[in-house]
Amino acid sequence: MALLFPPLWRPLFLPRPFFLDIALKNRQTGEDSDPAVGQVGLIRDERLTQSPPSQRQAVAGEDGRPAPILRSSRFSVTPTTCLHNVASGRDESGDVIDYVNSRIVAPTGNSVSVNDFARAGYEVDRADAVVIRESGENEADRIFWKYGHDVTSAGQITNPRNHFTRKELSFEKMERQGYRFQVGQKIGMAVYRDFVVTAEDAGRPRNTLSNDYLRDIYGHENRVNIYTGQITHVSPDGKAFEHNINTFAGCSGAVVFLLDQDQDENGVISADHGKAIAIHAGGKNIAAGEISNLAFKILQLG
Repeated sequence: MALLFPPLWRPLFLPRPFFLDIALKNRQTGEDSDPAVGQVGLIRDERLTQSPPSQRQAVAGEDGRPAPILRSSRFSVTPTTCLHNVASGRDESGDVIDYVNSRIVAPTGNSVSVNDFARAGYEVDRADAVVIRESGENEADRIFWKYGHDVTSAGQITNPRNHFTRKELSFEKMERQGYRFQVGQKIGMAVYRDFVVTAEDAGRPRNTLSNDYLRDIYGHENRVNIYTGQITHVSPDGKAFEHNINTFAGCSGAVVFLLDQDQDENGVISADHGKAIAIHAGGKNIAAGEISNLAFKILQLG
């Protein structure tokens, strides 16, 4: 069950997810469409040096000279989300809804506009589809994802005075050569949202679940919620996986990271704990009332 900071997991750090506010426009009418929502994570890059660097003042008992320059806690970061969050496509009426731009919004209210996600506005083609699970005895067991490898990134944020370059707001990406996705690996996903999750958001009929029950499962709005689960299947190419974390509409783009407990014999070492390994993309209906969630590896960024 997904809970707000489940008692069985004591995080080594507090992951910082961000809300992605997505502006859209109807190509046929020229009118603004209702905005879409998603998640976006910041992948940590190189340390930044503030200009001018701050110095500590000498304290009583020292020789009067300033102490050494404090190391900056600011890092360049790469915004990363799902490609389908920034793609253009048709709505239920057949009109093309074009992606315009997006805005990263923090729980603190800080925000920054992002206009350079790779392949933003792309219209998905059937040839983009990738296989997540091959069919077994039953062809219906086959799972594919029409958006292809559903991850995109924007240009780095490099201004050390920008709120989003603070170290604690970003994830360190998995870089260990020997690491591979493996069934049973324990994972977490951090989500920030400003809306109440409904039964429909959770893939259930309207009004079938109470608000109290939904908050027990999905946590509260206007705060960071951590959801946990494990990898249940790895794609044939090893670049995607299925997982059993409880999700809802608006989670796509969330960073998936490795937990720091119960990872024995799962191909995870202590240095991997907390590392970002994938981006959650969405879910596929695989049987009546059964949804399998999908996530894609964070490949080389930039």
